[in-house]
Amino acid sequence: MNDVIDSLVVAAGARPDDMARVVDERGAEAVAGAVAAEIAARCLPLPGVPDVAVQFDVTHGPSRLGHTFSITEKGVTVTSGRDPHAPMWIGYELADLARELYGPPGGRPGRTRRVELRLGRDSSADRPDPKAWLRRMDPVARATRVLLAALDPVSPGLAELAVRYGTDKNGGLHWFAPCYERHFAELRAEPVRLLEIGIGGYEEPHLGGGSLRMWRRYFRRGLVYGVDIHEKSLPGEPRITTLRGDQSDADFMRDLARRHGPFDVIIDDGSHRSDHVIGTFGTLFPFLRPGGYYVVEDTQFSYWPGWGGDAGDLDSPRTSVGALKELVDGLHHEDLPDAGARGDGVHEHVGAVHFYRGIAFVEKAVNSEGTLPPWIPRFGTATE
Repeated sequence: MNDVIDSLVVAAGARPDDMARVVDERGAEAVAGAVAAEIAARCLPLPGVPDVAVQFDVTHGPSRLGHTFSITEKGVTVTSGRDPHAPMWIGYELADLARELYGPPGGRPGRTRRVELRLGRDSSADRPDPKAWLRRMDPVARATRVLLAALDPVSPGLAELAVRYGTDKNGGLHWFAPCYERHFAELRAEPVRLLEIGIGGYEEPHLGGGSLRMWRRYFRRGLVYGVDIHEKSLPGEPRITTLRGDQSDADFMRDLARRHGPFDVIIDDGSHRSDHVIGTFGTLFPFLRPGGYYVVEDTQFSYWPGWGGDAGDLDSPRTSVGALKELVDGLHHEDLPDAGARGDGVHEHVGAVHFYRGIAFVEKAVNSEGTLPPWIPRFGTATE
């Protein structure tokens, strides 16, 4: 499914007729299935609302394909086929719907959308009770809004998504969402590739994955990869790929990056051991695109001796925060007495370092803009 979506994302950012060509190449049935799964994955549940079925049909040339969405207070499921008793019907041209889902924001949404309320259309009563009809209508209207809101390119924000998907990145122990929003908002409309180390749920194969789902919903054109030392199973999740491996295994991490990178975002929420954090950064930073972000979460572990940290020597390069502090000096590698001391291929590509409580962002950029000429005195005061 993800290879189909990848081709749709590329086509959505190109000429309008490119999408129809990709649908022809991939097959309308495969594209319609991928699009239906995407919409279901983006939907928010409706607490306190009875189950509602919405019929969603797409057309492409002579093809007409249908899916039924079941919206419940626990979530949204989708099945192939039609429900003749669904109280609401939505129709789209398939290529237009794919552009709306995966294209850049802007333009006019819903150009080929058709919506038809079927609730009470075939009522046998001569005069249905209007109040009773309106009571039945309310959950149908709300369910329809849930589906159409899944097409919105900019909302909801990360704070809401963190709660929705049950990740600990905002609320309780951590308050990372505002930090992420500050740096990632500029990337939200891009077809990013994101890698997160640490899926969550510890040894349980069916637990975890909340943050991966959050990133998928936030980056609606992106592909999300998660790696964990434990086996994790997220079957049927569009735009999410899970991999099993140890972040301390440099060969494994390097092979992963070669196969699935380069990445626009890399997030280390793995073991939090300083040696692992430092080693993984050295392995993966070359596979981060210029303009991308390398994020280290839970930097407080840098001060805990049991995790390879040190609360005595705060500048120790053997701790994760100490190593990140060295990047600040590396930003000025051309101004150091030994200009080549920090120009090691890493510091030449660090454009900014941002620290917050418990989290740090390293921004990749070319850091070779030159410095003041050597005849300007470095010691004492310049004289005329």
